[in-house]
Amino acid sequence: MPGPIAGTVRATVLDVQRTTIHGDEYLDLLVQTAEQVPNNEASRVRVPVHACTMSTLTLGDVVAIEFLMGQVTRVTPSPHP
Repeated sequence: MPGPIAGTVRATVLDVQRTTIHGDEYLDLLVQTAEQVPNNEASRVRVPVHACTMSTLTLGDVVAIEFLMGQVTRVTPSPHP
């Protein structure tokens, strides 16, 4: 799943890994959207730690991932439909 140029994607967190690149901290998320479930697909998304409004992300969390210019700008909890 390539991220949109601008917009929000709702997804379930399947894995979370913390990484540091040149001193900047990121969360590497493995996420799955509703469209990916039937084909058992998932996507990786790199999120700057400061863009995540949740203190911890755990497996199964449903999140809204906001994109601007193809980059993640914010990750927030997403209520279940």
